[in-house]
Amino acid sequence: AWPMALLLRAWLLVAALCGVWTADPACYDLLDPSDDVFDTMMLCNSTTIDHCFLVCGICTTPELRIGLSAGDRSKYCPTRGGPGSAPVEAAEISTLALLNVSAMQGYYWLDGGGPETNATECMLHLVKYLPRRDMLLLFSNPYQFIDYLTEHVRFSLKARQQFKFASETPWSIFLDHVLPHSLIDEKRDLWWRWRSRFFQ
Repeated sequence: AWPMALLLRAWLLVAALCGVWTADPACYDLLDPSDDVFDTMMLCNSTTIDHCFLVCGICTTPELRIGLSAGDRSKYCPTRGGPGSAPVEAAEISTLALLNVSAMQGYYWLDGGGPETNATECMLHLVKYLPRRDMLLLFSNPYQFIDYLTEHVRFSLKARQQFKFASETPWSIFLDHVLPHSLIDEKRDLWWRWRSRFFQ
């Protein structure tokens, strides 16, 4: 069993380096309300379609799907013809998957106290309002994008704790105007690390 695990890791590394994984093409069909897949998704409509697309991408991208428990996978995946999910539920299950994948890579929140208190709530907020263009980045570069979001959460909370003016900012304003990793049409650069650079 041990050599097989080593072989699997080597294959995963090659696949990740070659960038061969992305969300299943069926997920992209969800974006077209005239498609048959759209009709089979209960709870998927014009206002929840981005959330359905997010869950579909999580379910069909191997690096992200592994972050779902067996129970969640059977409940939410496959999304094609499945029950669909309400927006809040979709954000919660997707956030949990991202945090689990992050933990598998050795990144953990210190939610119990210190500068990272409320980190999970921050990640949930980012995922809940994740634009479609960022979902595409997540599905095509899962590890880099999770690291990107994690860094933004860490440094925004660190700034909130370290600077008095930041700590006095109401929580709702912090979530909507300080925490976000980018503006709507701003270029996403997963490698430049602007938040950590500006924090210095």
